[in-house]
Amino acid sequence: MKTMFMLVGDQTLPNLIPFLQAGETYRRVVLVSTPAPAIRQAVDYLRFFLTRYGLAESAVINCEADGYDLELTLAVCRRTLDELAASEPDFSPVFNMTGGTKIMALAAYQLALETGGRLLYLDSGQDRLLELLPTQRVQPLQVQLNVADYLAAHGYDSLHDRSRASEPVRQAARHLALANPATVSRLAKLLNTAPRRPLLAQADEETRQLALDLEGLLWRLKPDEADANAPWQLEQLAEPDFFPGGGWLERYAFDCAVAVGEPLCDVRGGLSIRRETENELDLAFTWKHHLAIASCKTGIKPESAWLYDLNDRGRRLGSFARKILIVNMDTQPATEFRKRAAQDNIWLLDATALPHLTARLAAIVRA
Repeated sequence: MKTMFMLVGDQTLPNLIPFLQAGETYRRVVLVSTPAPAIRQAVDYLRFFLTRYGLAESAVINCEADGYDLELTLAVCRRTLDELAASEPDFSPVFNMTGGTKIMALAAYQLALETGGRLLYLDSGQDRLLELLPTQRVQPLQVQLNVADYLAAHGYDSLHDRSRASEPVRQAARHLALANPATVSRLAKLLNTAPRRPLLAQADEETRQLALDLEGLLWRLKPDEADANAPWQLEQLAEPDFFPGGGWLERYAFDCAVAVGEPLCDVRGGLSIRRETENELDLAFTWKHHLAIASCKTGIKPESAWLYDLNDRGRRLGSFARKILIVNMDTQPATEFRKRAAQDNIWLLDATALPHLTARLAAIVRA
């Protein structure tokens, strides 16, 4: 039985990508780990992914050692190797030396020499898998992760999403994305204030026209609720979170991500996820073994809390995740905000980018 030994570090994907590269050939996994809390958490995430992938619970073995004691790590692994070899005549070990500590990597090298097993190393920067022993060869990475698999590798359950929308909603979202951000903000404020109808009548011409344009696009969503005497019924016609709550930007961003096409593997919008608690990702998409998460925000001026929240979410999703903040306002005057986004490695796409959002998302994927 082909068994992969994974050296567990705080990142899970360097362990999983070589496993997935081989398809379904591995029937058992040994997780060589340490007692550190972050590593034990990674073990839990790996077990969650591997059992979700199809391995039995009993086929995922945790082998806890000391990541800085070579002899102890060798002894623990040799004992596990001997037990597996004694019970399986066709036992065939493969060692993935990508994760863990350097001491653990030395142990994997020594064990591969002793057993004649294969020794693998993931070169993610060059998108290739290196086989170092018993022969040397290079495999281009073929792994394509969907959003649910990427999240599962970090302990998240994907619950449901709001990826698809009706054509009227999509058209209205695009209309808002291309409108003057100040006008959109005025209309949003008006719709959050009662009474709406008299206030709309008193609004400036540009705001009234935007309202009428949206009404024309969305009216046919629920014609049975239309009141011929009401000059404005957007809040009845649209989905509750569409406008003024800002859901329109999520819809528009989703359509733009879908339009990127290859090399994207999967695109999800309004995705509910759960680890310790339930959260939502406005937009998530994958290509190869990478994930991008985007937070979509509307308003008058940017808020620093948006950056803190997005940075925290990205931190939980590992080093292959990219963070994007999409806003419908001009952030050029917000110098400190832009500086903080750059420091946190957040791609900031503001109102000036919205007309070209598909091209800007494609550029982030290529970067």
